[in-house]
Amino acid sequence: MPTLLRRFALMIGGCALTVLGAIGLVIPVLPGVLFLAGAVICFSMVSVGFRDSVGIHLFRHPRYRLARRRWNAGAGLPLWERLRLAFWTSLAALAPGQRARKS
Repeated sequence: MPTLLRRFALMIGGCALTVLGAIGLVIPVLPGVLFLAGAVICFSMVSVGFRDSVGIHLFRHPRYRLARRRWNAGAGLPLWERLRLAFWTSLAALAPGQRARKS
C-alpha cells in the first residue's frame, strides 16, 4: 500500500475510532477507552509529532516514568516481574469467578 494511501487510511481509522470512543464513554455498552487507545495508536503511526508528544507525556507521568525508562533502555520487565505476572494471570484465568451468596 503506498504511503499516502496508508496515511489516509490510518487518519480515517483514527477519526472513526475517536468517534466510537466518545460514544463509548457515554454509552456503557461500548468500550470507549479501548477505542480511544486504538485512535491514539492510529494517529501516532501517522504523525511523528503526535507520537513524540504522547511519549513525552508518558515519560513525565509519575506512574509510568520508571517503566518507560526501563523500556527505553531495552530492559522491559525483569524476569521476576514477568513470572509473577504470568502466575497471577494464569491463576485468574483458572479460578472460578466469585458468585453472590444465596441468603
